[in-house]
Amino acid sequence: MSIVGRWSFLIVVFAVGVASASLVPELSQSLRKAIGLASKPEAAQLRADTTEQGKTSSGPTNEIELTEQQIAAAQIDLATARAATIARRIIVPGTVIPAADRIARVSVKLSGSVAELRKKLGDRVVKDEVIAILESREVADAKSEYLAAKLTSELRRICSNETRASGRSGSPPNSNI
Repeated sequence: MSIVGRWSFLIVVFAVGVASASLVPELSQSLRKAIGLASKPEAAQLRADTTEQGKTSSGPTNEIELTEQQIAAAQIDLATARAATIARRIIVPGTVIPAADRIARVSVKLSGSVAELRKKLGDRVVKDEVIAILESREVADAKSEYLAAKLTSELRRICSNETRASGRSGSPPNSNI
């Protein structure tokens, strides 16, 4: 036999093997058992066997049984399963409208930017809960003035206490302040 004839013969044998395995799947399983390469039965086959025997697995099932009235009320249409392409996305027209009774307007009396947002859209809030922290030039100026006044007041109090203490004891006041 020539090389071309051998290749043709191998291709024909391969094609016959693939065709027989596709058309008669039990044949390939029988051959595996005969050779000693048989694997354990698949889970799907085990499930099918236990269902045929009327037994179910010990775990929870994902089946829901509906009565004819429930099917009619839910307007469920039954159809025969057939081969088809499954769409991952469906484009449909629509409008999202928020519930009017669940919306609140939050207004502030100064301008600024949001430094920290502690709640997200849809989160529940309660009265007096901090929703966001704002940064504002006006608030920064007011805080600076407050801290400066507080520091000045504290220094005056310390100086006053030292002056009183030095006047009573006769020692000079601390010059570090």
